[in-house]
Amino acid sequence: MREKTKAQKLLNEQMIENLETIYANANCTNCPSEWFFPENVRGKMPIYPGSNLHCAFATCNACKVKTECFNFAKDHDCVGVWGGRLFTFAGISKLNKYGDIT
Repeated sequence: MREKTKAQKLLNEQMIENLETIYANANCTNCPSEWFFPENVRGKMPIYPGSNLHCAFATCNACKVKTECFNFAKDHDCVGVWGGRLFTFAGISKLNKYGDIT
């Protein structure tokens, strides 16, 4: 395994510090992590009321640090629900009302 450079360590520390600042003011601090990292089932994400994804979006949409969270995820290539949007390895996804990823 390759040793991290000093610059990489500082970047990781800065990322963690930034995320902790956002997380301290976020609505999701006591929510289950599976809400924000949903399982993709054959190209579909279940989005019906009560589903993990629906709960994540509802939590994010009422959050005062939604924009900061979204920007953090966009800047750091995060995956999952961040700032009320679903980030995938392919980028920021849109879901239609049937849960199809577009």
